[in-house]
Parts: sequence; C-alpha cells; structure tokens
Amino acid sequence: MLRYISYVFVVTILFANSLLANEDVYYKINKSFNIQGAVFNELLNGYVVDLDPEILMRAGIEGMISSLDPYTEYFSEKQLQDVDFLSSGTYSGLGITVGVHDSMLIIVDVRHGYPAQKSGLKIGDYIYKADSNVVINKNSTELREFTKGEPGTELFLTVIRKSLNTNDTLQVNVVIENIKLPNVPYSGFVNDSTGIIILERFTKDSYKDFRDAFNKLSSSKKLKNLVIDLRNNPGGLLEEAVSICELFLPSNSLIVTTKSRENEVLYEYISRQIPLDTNVRLAVLINQSSASASEVVAGAIQDHDRGLVIGQQSFGKGLVQSVVSLPYGGNLKITTAKYYTPSGRCIQRIGFAEQYADSELKIQAIVDSTQFQTKNGRIVFESTGIKPDSTVTPRESQDLIYDMNMKQVFFDFANQYATSLRLNKTEFVPEKSYESFLKYLKEVKYDFKFRYEEDLDEINSELDKQGLKSASSTKIIEQLKAELAKKDEQLIKNLREDLTEILEYEIYRRSMNEEEFYSFIMSRDNYVKSAVSLMSNNTYKTLLRREND
Repeated sequence: MLRYISYVFVVTILFANSLLANEDVYYKINKSFNIQGAVFNELLNGYVVDLDPEILMRAGIEGMISSLDPYTEYFSEKQLQDVDFLSSGTYSGLGITVGVHDSMLIIVDVRHGYPAQKSGLKIGDYIYKADSNVVINKNSTELREFTKGEPGTELFLTVIRKSLNTNDTLQVNVVIENIKLPNVPYSGFVNDSTGIIILERFTKDSYKDFRDAFNKLSSSKKLKNLVIDLRNNPGGLLEEAVSICELFLPSNSLIVTTKSRENEVLYEYISRQIPLDTNVRLAVLINQSSASASEVVAGAIQDHDRGLVIGQQSFGKGLVQSVVSLPYGGNLKITTAKYYTPSGRCIQRIGFAEQYADSELKIQAIVDSTQFQTKNGRIVFESTGIKPDSTVTPRESQDLIYDMNMKQVFFDFANQYATSLRLNKTEFVPEKSYESFLKYLKEVKYDFKFRYEEDLDEINSELDKQGLKSASSTKIIEQLKAELAKKDEQLIKNLREDLTEILEYEIYRRSMNEEEFYSFIMSRDNYVKSAVSLMSNNTYKTLLRREND
C-alpha cells in the first residue's frame, strides 16, 4: 500500500511540475507580447519624428529573425514572387544575372533565348539607368524592383559597354517576359561510355527533366557511367531530390529522414518506385555551393554505396524550411526540422550550433566522435556537410588565381577582349588571348602580393614599434620583398596552362549559347576528368569497399 501511495505521489509531482513548466512558458510568451506591443506603441506615439508603422514592424521582425539561422526569412506580399521562384523556377524579368562592380550593376550572365539576349545585352554590360532611374550604388535586389513586372511591359535600359580601347553608351529596349530557368541546362556524353547531367536546381519538374535526360542518354545503349553534376546547386524541393534518388536506388531504400527539434522522427522518405537503373556507375559532383536537396542526393548515393561523391566538401545546409502564410499577404519561411542521411548523419554543419555550445573543444569532440557507416561499412562523419569520397582541388585554391578572381581580372579582361574582337567561337585562339592577357595585366597595373609580403610589412612595423628597427633590418626586408616581386612573373608562367583554360572558359561563355558552351567545356573540366578517370578503372570499386577489406 505504501509503495502504491509513493508511485501516485511521484506521478502527481511530475504532472504538477509539467503544468508549472507549461505555465512558465505561457507566462513568458504573454509577457513578451505585452512588452513588444508596449514598445511599439510608445515609439509610434512618442518618438520625436513620425514613424511608419509598417517599416517599424518590419525592423522588429527582422531583428527577431536575425538571432536565428540565416534561412528563416519574412517575405512581404510584394516579395511573394521570390518565394514562388524557389519552387517553380519561374519569374518575370529579363533573363539576366547581375552583380556589383565599381559601385555599378554589371551583367554577369545572359540566358540565351530570353529578352536580354534578344535585345543585344551582353555579359559585362554595366547598367546605368532603368527607364529614368539611375541605378548606381544599387544592389541586385534593388534592381529587381525595376526589372520585374507584368510580361509585355517595356523597359528602357542605358548601358555602358567597355572594350580594350573605348567605352560605348547604348540605349536598349527590353520587353519583360516570363522566364523559366532550365533545371537541366545540359546533358550529353563526355566520352563513348560516360554521360553527364547538369542539374542546377530542385524546382517543380526537376525530377521529370532529369529523368527525361537520363532516358535519352541510356537509349543510346552505350551508357556505362553517369556523372550527376550538382555543383553550385543551392537545393530546393525535397520531393524532387527524393524522386531522383529513386531512379538509382533499390525499392524500400531509406533516402532521407527529417527530425524535429526534440530529435523526433517526423518523416522517413523511402524509395517506392522500381528504379530505372541499379547498374550504371554513378559519380556525383559537389562543391562548397552544393546545398540542401543537393546534399540529400549526394548523401543518399554515398550512404548506400551506390556511387562516388567527387569534388569538395558541400555547404552543409541540413535545415528544412516551411513557408507559413501570415496576415495581409505576408509569408514566413521558417526552419522546422533537420535532414539526416540514411546512415543517420545530420547534414547541417556544426557551425549553426556554435552559439549554443560550451566551447570549441566541445564542438570538435562532437565532430571527431560521431562516426557513421555506409552500407558497405565505410566510415563517414556528420556535422560537416557531405565530404567527398575523392577530392578535387579547384584552380581557385591557387593564391594567384584566387587573387585575380577576387579582383575580377579574368572577368574584366574577357569582357573587353571579346567586345573588342567581336568574337565568335571559330575566331578564338587561346594562345593569342594569353599574350593579350599578359599585356592587359601590365596596362591595369595588376599587383599580386604573396601572403608572406604582408607578413614582412607586419614584421617591419613591429620592429619599429619596439624600437628595434634598423637600416640593416629594413634592407633585408626590402630585399626579400624585391625577391618575391620577381617571383610574380615566374608564377604566372608556371600557371600558363591553368590561366589559358580560365580565359577559354570566360571568353567562350561570351560567344556561345548554353548548349554549345557546356558541350565544349565539360570535356575540359577537372571535376569531370576526375570522375571519368575513377569510373573507368578498378578505383571505383575500391573506393566503395570497406576500408579494411
């Protein structure tokens, strides 16, 4: 009897504590609402100048969201088209991608067959005016306010086109259209037995477009190896990624799991279809910009040992977003769960949780101790995105090439070179472009500094602060800097082959349509070369086996 009473007593205490905890949470929520409302009201009624309540509320919303992960966002009714684009891949506009260079908007990509290309706009054109609006010191988001609108609306652009010798100002009339970006911009063969499918995004119809591309390749009866290129693919619709995995994984294979903040399983995505092909060798290409749904595909293929993942470590975005409708047409894209690969790995990089961890040592311990196994028993880790089975070092990792990219040297030269010669694909001679590039570097006074040169400046400055600087120390440092300066020219000569290929890439991008460009460039791509090499020999099977086998 006493034991029964004690059990009842314990249960009663636990239930009471649970109620108190819930009441404490509800009290905090109610208190926070009241404080926020009071602050909002006092600012509107008592601030020294009149405030716009909508702008003030938006600032408050963004303040709340800024303390969370970078993917939780608020969209107003006007921004709804941007939300729709994430799922449909369709928007109204001109068919261009813009960046900012020298405080001006510059066109960095032109889609073939759309208004901008049909109106004669080119990569490298600077946009000075949109109708009567000067767009200097604007960002790409602000430009969207001018370029989006009802299809059929005419837009007058003033652009500046630079060549090696002159700058031309052009007036261009462009008609806004509905733009449907291709999910699969290219598919084809890179050699007799290896096909490639480039998938740029996971929007509606991505699965259908991918499947159609695969069927076209496999119908040739010569397809033995397939490269799935997910580089720079930011993700999108999870269901499309799952369906693509189903093409290659056996029925009833776990593809991805979503879990709540309490680590409870929300949903397990399991392949239900009969796969199209379980024998073709697969290589999935990823880089640091492959995220979300791209990582779901790469993780599933890797964990089931269905193919190799090649390239660089992926972005590590393992968070699930849901779009919630709010009053007055607003929308909230909120993070509601996390992705886990079939082996149980969380795709999300550990960096998201750093603010909640006790120390960097704790984070490192989590990464080092959390091991998982693929179907064949290979060791894989979580909290790092997807780590490739075979790494490809990009050219950009070279200090000189990285510096040139950051200073847009290749981009600017290619714009001016292509414009000056009015190039087409049959007129381009790589060797001539390389010689012109060397002249261009001298004309623009390009200056590359080794990282060590900055260290020498710091040493010199520190010696001066400590009163240890002398004529001899200064002379030694200057001699070292002069010696490093001589190495610049030698470094450029050593990288001649890489530089020439980069120039080829940039210039052909300005003289070919997408189909021609991809067809030409894929056979020269280092990632693709690596995939073709690995799939054509026994290394493929070796990498997919357990390490101790």
